Amino acid sequence: MASSLPPAPAPDRRGAIVLGCNLKVSSPNLTTPLVIPFTYLTDDLDVLIVDDDGAEDYESYYTAALDTLGLSYGVWDRADAALSDDVLQYYRLLIWQVGLSYPALDQEDRDFLTQHLDLGGKLFLTGQDRRSTTRRTGPIC
Repeated sequence: MASSLPPAPAPDRRGAIVLGCNLKVSSPNLTTPLVIPFTYLTDDLDVLIVDDDGAEDYESYYTAALDTLGLSYGVWDRADAALSDDVLQYYRLLIWQVGLSYPALDQEDRDFLTQHLDLGGKLFLTGQDRRSTTRRTGPIC
């Protein structure tokens, strides 16, 4: 098993480092090596955008706005992995965009967001059907 790392990137103009990497696994049992791409986000970003729109590109609206404001951000593709407790510790502001996805948030997402808000985190939740798929009572509605 080997990993390929690009040269150490310099921080972008906002001071954030978002590192794209590939983990390459080869074996005599594989006809071609298995390449697993992943992204490393530093823990000093101003905003974390949660891309939960089902492979659409709605996050581009938010990245453009954050670029204009000069804020550092990372993008977490919810299709690749659930959010961990580390997110609660390091990222105080979440922009969670679900686009046209239905249902917008499952119970695991709602529990995570409730915990994030209970710990003093901030949230901007956006999407077309967000209201119809969440509870109408409680902190995430």
